[in-house]
Amino acid sequence: MVHRQTRWTAQSKRTGHTGQTFGPINILMQWADILENKKQTFVFDKTIPEKSLIDKIVDEIHRKCPSKQNRVLYDLKILDWSDEELRLDLYRATERDPSRPGIYNPQVLAPYLFVWSERSKIEPSQNAFGQDNNPEYKDPKIKRQVAYMEMGICSMFVVLSAQDKGLSSGFCKCIHPAIIEEKYGFTPDLFMGIGYAPALPKRMYYCPVNQRNITAPTASEIKPEVDSYISYSV
Repeated sequence: MVHRQTRWTAQSKRTGHTGQTFGPINILMQWADILENKKQTFVFDKTIPEKSLIDKIVDEIHRKCPSKQNRVLYDLKILDWSDEELRLDLYRATERDPSRPGIYNPQVLAPYLFVWSERSKIEPSQNAFGQDNNPEYKDPKIKRQVAYMEMGICSMFVVLSAQDKGLSSGFCKCIHPAIIEEKYGFTPDLFMGIGYAPALPKRMYYCPVNQRNITAPTASEIKPEVDSYISYSV
């Protein structure tokens, strides 16, 4: 038994992105570090990550992120600040509370913004008999349900991939898409800011729309008890 375990450990060693060789125990420690350091980031540091890191995330999405029958029902736009007008319009679309106009979600101001929306046109996919693999997608409601599922899978994939590369992330689903639909012709469903988190969470941030410092939001909500939404039988 000891011999088998030792052999498995030796065979499991591989070289990680840091160039270090590690086995199963270190892999578990690396995963624990990713989980421990993963936090919702609202205000990002001004340091801009190297584009090569973003390219690696994209490559990993394309090669490894699951998609139902590999159809990929979402469109993913990755934006820097080269189109400032678009970035500010996306920020304006994240008003947090209609009763308090002018308060937006600052995670959308990150150096990079990942924007998910439903993909309107997907490539044909047929089985060996020449039949459509997904005739159910003719129902827009079903297609959108699958698209939402895939956005969720992809977005969490991005969170973990970014964290592995020393980057932080911030989700945003408070989106009022009318201005974007009218001006840019697409409906954003999910935003995620990507960049570096400051050493200490910032309590204030500069709002480019109001042109003043505003209090940053905090993640103070608490999940329900685990037994209220997870059940299993083993």
